[in-house]
Amino acid sequence: VSPLHIWHSQVMRNYGLLVTLNLFSVYGIMRFALAQKNPPWRWLLLWAGAGLLGIYTHYFSLFVFAFGLLVLGVVIWQRWGLREMLGKQWVWLGLAFILLLGIPALLVAVDRFQAGPQIDFYTFPVTAVMNHALSAFSVGVIQSLVHPWWRVLPALALFILGILAGLRKRRTGTLLLLGYLIVPLGLLLLVSTVNPLYNGARHLLIGLPPFLVLVANGMAGASLIGDGRWPGWLQQTMRALRYLLGIAVILIQLSWLNTQFTDPALLRDDIRGAADYLNEVADEQDIVVLHDAIIGFVFDYYYDGAAPWRAIPHYGEQDVASAEAELAQAGEGAERVWF
Repeated sequence: VSPLHIWHSQVMRNYGLLVTLNLFSVYGIMRFALAQKNPPWRWLLLWAGAGLLGIYTHYFSLFVFAFGLLVLGVVIWQRWGLREMLGKQWVWLGLAFILLLGIPALLVAVDRFQAGPQIDFYTFPVTAVMNHALSAFSVGVIQSLVHPWWRVLPALALFILGILAGLRKRRTGTLLLLGYLIVPLGLLLLVSTVNPLYNGARHLLIGLPPFLVLVANGMAGASLIGDGRWPGWLQQTMRALRYLLGIAVILIQLSWLNTQFTDPALLRDDIRGAADYLNEVADEQDIVVLHDAIIGFVFDYYYDGAAPWRAIPHYGEQDVASAEAELAQAGEGAERVWF
């Protein structure tokens, strides 16, 4: 019932696939790390394969893949010793193969990064991004980016309880989940100090799965005061509190899920509807201008009208003067401009 997850699973962009491939990749590296002895190497293949596909889906997967590399390095150091593993030829061949497959996507990401800040991308304080993430993860998408504290508090309380209960019963797994949450988003914020890469909740989606797992662990996990060291009534009270918080989270998310579908302030772009309308009313003396080049793929799929269309500015275009000149030129010979 996570409103943020459902919101991004229903847009014609790559975020749903990004999260899916991230989950496969992280699952592979976690199974490898948590295996008791001689972990099957197929888990590394799952990690590397899904990780590389993720990078080709969205370059934010680089941050999740970096987390996997960190986990792999720690596991190798603890179990076999770094010097011994670095002396094995197959280790170097494997790393070279992964790097070779990832170079084309890496070059695109570097080129995009060097192009400078995208329009509407700004540097946010870390505390502001943490507030945005907590609101989006706990409740869902909101125009102001931050929900009232009372909507966020139940999920936050269960998240903290989930961490504490997890550290008590499954320390390694809980630390891996925290790493999955903190490392990718931390790298995103670190890179954003040089070139802003964040401008909304969708860019935080890579951290949603571990947050939800820890919230669920807070709801259903082992008691923090078990082992018979505390009175039974206190243990029962803590258990009831967890259940009440869990019910509150589900009700808040279901309520906000309805809001996301019905609030006029949260209406999403209906590109298909726009294309269908222009198929009927635009003629060949007109011109259609798309302000976001990204939607050109979807618009072109649905649009077969008589008027030509152009995307201004082009994808990656940073020069405002060039975009303004192109807009002026596009409108000069047109009977009507559909923007």
